[in-house]
Order: sequence, then structure tokens, then C-alpha cells
Amino acid sequence: MNKLLFYTLTLSTLFILFYSCKDDENNGGTNGGTRELVINEFVAKGSIQTNEFGDSTDWIEIYNPSSDPFTLTAGQWSLADADEEYILPQTYTIPANGFLIFWCDGLDTIATQIHTSFKLTAQGDEVTLSKIEGGDKTTVDSRYYFNANAGQSYGLYPDGSEAWDERTAPTPGSSNVD
Repeated sequence: MNKLLFYTLTLSTLFILFYSCKDDENNGGTNGGTRELVINEFVAKGSIQTNEFGDSTDWIEIYNPSSDPFTLTAGQWSLADADEEYILPQTYTIPANGFLIFWCDGLDTIATQIHTSFKLTAQGDEVTLSKIEGGDKTTVDSRYYFNANAGQSYGLYPDGSEAWDERTAPTPGSSNVD
């Protein structure tokens, strides 16, 4: 492996670890001591999973770590990358310890699955889950990533934890495996 590639991979890994370990309002972890919902896993390049239209596109998985169902009320929740925000147009309930997948394919539609108005970029970005109340937006979880690798996801193991790493076996809609 050439030195430039080695140093690039090393720096990217360190940057991911640095930002994934931060615990503040701007970068994931907890927000005010609560973890009502978590960005649990996502693929930003070369997904092998297909959506309802048969397209292999990027996706983000939201996890409910609670033992109770959690309702995302239409108009009160958003998912965003650094450039565009997708406000949930329909109410969804995530089961206890369950998952909800957002396909980041730019279709901005809901058929049997949720398709955001934006796509993730393989060169790196930030994904943010926010709650909107009375015109105020509060970051619930946020993750930075850099130079996504094709077909691999970034995820938490175990689900909902603070241990953020690159996953070689993406698991949209189910528990991340070791």
C-alpha cells in the first residue's frame, strides 16, 4: 500500500473516532443526557441493499433504544445532511428497540418506504436528526463521516451505544452484528 493511501486512511479513521466520541449537541452521542432516538447506521457509498423500487441507494437507519414505542410526528422531525433538510411529512412510530430506514435517494416521496429529498455524498458529510418544536430545532443526534467506502456502513455496535465504527456487513432495519 502506498504511503499516501496509508496516511489518508489513518487520518480518516482518527477523525471519525474523534468526532464519534464527542458528546455534545453538535455531534451525536447524547443531547442533554437523553437518547430518545439515535442515528444507528448509514451507508453513503455503494449500498448493496435495495429500496422498494429496486434501486441500490444510500440510507440512514434511526434506532429507538427505549423499551417503549416512539412516535415521530409529521412536521416535527427532520433528517438532514450539510446541504439539505428533509422534514418528515407523515407520522411514524418506531417500535420499542426498533428501527426506521430513510432512503437517501433524492426522490422526496413516501410509497411503502421513506425517501428523502437529499442524497449522501461519498466524500464526507454530516447527517443530523432533529426535533422541531414551536419553530425551534433541537439536534437529537448528529454524525460526521469522511470518505465513505463502497458497500460498507458506519454504525453503532451494540445498537444505540457510543461505539461508532465502519461495518463490513450493513444491516438496515435490524441489529448491527459484530
